[in-house]
Amino acid sequence: MVKRSLLAIAIVALFVTAASAAVNPAKYDDHWPYEYVAVDICVIPVYMDVGMYVQITDCGKKKIVLKQVNCEEIEKSPADDFPCYKGCAEFEIRANFEAKLGTNLVKEGPTIKEWAGFYNADKGGDIVPGDGAYYTREVCVKAWKTEIWTTAPGDEVKVGTCAVTVKPN
Repeated sequence: MVKRSLLAIAIVALFVTAASAAVNPAKYDDHWPYEYVAVDICVIPVYMDVGMYVQITDCGKKKIVLKQVNCEEIEKSPADDFPCYKGCAEFEIRANFEAKLGTNLVKEGPTIKEWAGFYNADKGGDIVPGDGAYYTREVCVKAWKTEIWTTAPGDEVKVGTCAVTVKPN
């Protein structure tokens, strides 16, 4: 009978230990819990297709107002090309590639006969480095052989548009 009692006590102790392990499955070595640590075994580089990017700040707020100048200022003959006009607009631009700026001029009305767009060399010219930083540039328009008698007078009469163009340098 004593043997049976001892056997019953041993079986109960075994069940208590098994139940305890099922409730708390963490393993303890010297009473400190452990956990698995992730280890890098393969490093794979990640690449991305990045397009060309150009940004001009506040482009919609810019305007060029042509003012009458001496024709010598725009490198034209005053006798043949009078009256002459010139105007500029400054802007901030950035790009992620070396960009060459240009202009696309569109006339509105009969006032302008000859004109050209250019970038002020004193303000960085027509090249923008491709480092992503902002740079100040100044686009200018010069006009000659204008026919101002074809348009009603005013301080800012619209005679055309100047689009800033860009291409890789």
